[in-house]
Formats: sequence, structure tokens, C-alpha cells
Amino acid sequence: MVGYLLVSLLISVAPNLTWSCSDNLMFGYRLEDSTVEQISNIGVHSCIKECRLRQPLCQSINYDSEHFLCEINSREADIEVEGIYQTNSIFANVNGSSREALDNCQESFCSPLHKCVTSRTSHVCISTACQPGTYGKDGQCVPCPIGQFNSGGQWCLLCPLGTYEDGTGSSQCKQCPLGMYQDKIGSSQCKQCLPGTYEDGTGSSLCKQCPPGAYQDETGSSQCKQCPPGTFQPHHAQTSADSCLPCNAGKFQPNWGKHACWSCHPGSYQPDVGQTSCLPCPSGQYQSHWSQTQCIDCSRFTECVNHNRTSCRALRKRDRDFGYSPREHQGQLDQWDCRRRCRERADCRAFAKARGSGAGDCWIFNHRNHYYHGDFDFYEFPFECHP
Repeated sequence: MVGYLLVSLLISVAPNLTWSCSDNLMFGYRLEDSTVEQISNIGVHSCIKECRLRQPLCQSINYDSEHFLCEINSREADIEVEGIYQTNSIFANVNGSSREALDNCQESFCSPLHKCVTSRTSHVCISTACQPGTYGKDGQCVPCPIGQFNSGGQWCLLCPLGTYEDGTGSSQCKQCPLGMYQDKIGSSQCKQCLPGTYEDGTGSSLCKQCPPGAYQDETGSSQCKQCPPGTFQPHHAQTSADSCLPCNAGKFQPNWGKHACWSCHPGSYQPDVGQTSCLPCPSGQYQSHWSQTQCIDCSRFTECVNHNRTSCRALRKRDRDFGYSPREHQGQLDQWDCRRRCRERADCRAFAKARGSGAGDCWIFNHRNHYYHGDFDFYEFPFECHP
């Protein structure tokens, strides 16, 4: 037999089965703005019992007969004057009753496929014989509505957040797929993630915002699009590729999906926007600051650039002759070639070239202590300027 199978125990124990609740139920009415608590998945009479347990806090109840939702109200009302009309809603003022008048059904937890009923003298769990995906109503097992499920209890339950059910008679709800979410209970479908958001997991109640360095210009996405190298994006939840901004001159970004560009370090520069790298300062130039768009000249004979091109150092000219301390003769060279020979030798600390504009004897030294002798221009060479 489809429907409730009322066990014989119920008949023998409660031949005159009746609810103890004598409150006047007003169908189709609801009291707004007075609810202090909600209780899910109970019947209307159990809702009234819960109200009595909470007196004097509870003075009336709203009951949603479609979703089996009980609302505890903090005041009574002339519902025909103060209430609003709502299909499937039941209102009742709950007064003049004490806790002692309650039966024991609110303390009973029946096993799956059973429900609690109350007689004048006792309470009992009876079989509903309804299978998962259905529930008992008016003596029949009927399918759970769209947006609800029943895995084997007394009532159909609303699909929780992150799930949906688009068919009737379901024993469980479906999880929202990638790129979708559901932030309401009892839903029949999921919502697509909006532009600027994404969802990379299933069963989600909220989409994630695209992080800085990324954007999403489509709906229903499971991931965000990354800004390309040479650009950056500093904000959350961006919806357009135009939000990826080119790196300023003096900066660069070699990677995808970054929220900021990097500054060109000292010894380098970048004159253009939207670049993925910086340029080293050319030979004879240096840069001592970050984020620069050009380098500074350091090409005079009496100057040299240090090995990482971050500073310009002076060659200290000594107004004296050189002596016979350890040295190497480099042949007949002009002053630039003589300086170059010293620069290329890591142990060279000074060089001397015979005075005159043309080629002449070139000597290099591995320390700076010298004796006076001869007719030469003598320069100390900073060790930082060696390659």
C-alpha cells in the first residue's frame, strides 16, 4: 500500500488521536518583522510547541507549509489587520498555555521513515513507508518538490547552499558545477559566476574574485585570465583585458599574472613602456638609481665605470714619476690602450704612460707605492673598475 502504514500500536494506544494544540491557525497570513528565530523541518504543531517552550519570548508563530519552516515571533498580532497575505503560510498566536501542557513529541527523535504523533495520553513513532525522494502527505507518499530532497527522513529538506535540484522525487541534491554557484537554499538551478569572478570547485555557494594580476570578461568561468608579461594589474575582480596596464618606463615584468612591475636595478635602464626586461648600461655609462630610463655618461679618460655599472669612479692622477717597484712593460701604446691593459688585468692597481699624445712606453703596476723616476703620467686605477 502506498502511503502511511499506520501501525496497530497507534490505534490501540490512541483511539481518539488528537493534537493537544488548540490554537487558532490562520491560513494564508504571515506576520512580518517580528521573527527572532527559525526552526527547519518540523510540523506546524511542533512549531507551536517550540514557541511554548520559549515563552514569554515567543508570542506567535509563522509556519511555511511548503518548506516546513517554523518562525518564532516576539509578539502577538491581530493578523487580519497587521499581517500580509502569503500562500502556504500559517499564523497562530500562542498564549494561555504552559510548558506542562506540552506532550512529549518535541523530545522524540523517530528513526528514518517514521514520524511522531501524539494522543491525549501518549506519543508514538509510526511508519510512513515512504522511500527516499518522497514524503508522506495526506495519506500518500508524494515526490519531493523541485529544489528539495529526502534521503530517508520524515520530511523533504531544502537543497543546501552550493547545490540544486531541477527534478522531483530526489534523494539528494546536485552540486553546482565549475564556474557556477548557488547562495540560496531550495534552488532548482545554479547561477553562473559573473565577470570578474570564477569558481574552480564544485558545490560552491559563492564565486571567488579574480586576484590582482588577472581578470575575467566572461560569465560562468572556472579560472581567471592572466595579464601578459610587460603588464600589471593591481585590483581584484577586474572584468576587462584593458585592466592590464603596461609597465611604466624604468620598470619591467617578465611573468604572467602579476599585480605590479619591477624596477630596473642600478646599472640598468628601460626607456620604453610595457617591457619584459631592462637593458644594461652601455660601456662607458652608469646608473646608480632604481627605475631609470637612461644611463649617465662616464667616458672621460680620467673616469671609469665600476664592474656592475652603478657608479663612475675617478682615476687618481699622481703628479710624480714612477719608480722601480714591481711592474710590467706593455710596449708602445697610446694612453687609452695603456689604460685598457690595466683594466683587463685584475691585479693592476696603477699604470703609467710616457708623457705625450702619441704612443709611448706603457707600464702597469700591482700596487700603488712607487719611487720617483722618469718622465711619465701616473694613474691609480680603482679595483672596482675591473670587469
